[in-house]
Amino acid sequence: MLISLHNAAQGFMVLALWNGNGLLTLRDRSAAKWIDAYNNGGAYPVEMLDDFLNLYRKVKDKDNFHTIGAGPFSPCASHDVSFEQLNEFRNEFIHFTPKGWSLELRGLPRICLDILDLIQFFGWETTAVIWHNRAHVVQTKRALKRLRRSLLALDGVYERSGR
Repeated sequence: MLISLHNAAQGFMVLALWNGNGLLTLRDRSAAKWIDAYNNGGAYPVEMLDDFLNLYRKVKDKDNFHTIGAGPFSPCASHDVSFEQLNEFRNEFIHFTPKGWSLELRGLPRICLDILDLIQFFGWETTAVIWHNRAHVVQTKRALKRLRRSLLALDGVYERSGR
């Protein structure tokens, strides 16, 4: 679930930062090389998507949104920590090295709920993400609602059990 949630959040951040050319989604150096190639008629570089936490930083910056109805994500105190933790967990899974490792279950639902806030915000509370099929919006809203309900229930169980 953590890897899927990381991928979903990254996808929504990329869509929100698209701005018609995708340059904000790239690492700064990659975007600069692309602009140089465009301005000077050179060969376009290989595009390098920016890191997860840099994308998160960018979606919080109002200067990156120029479409009417689009705006930055305004996190609560827990969001920044949750995004950092999710990224760390994802990297531990993806860049696996042999070791003993365990995750404490208590706290994981809260991390996931914070990530869902960003997905919901860009998904339908702003115009930053363009949906081409209304049915996909409905399906995504339903899925997020079910997931949010399940996570809240799990959070309650973990808190009561002290796990």
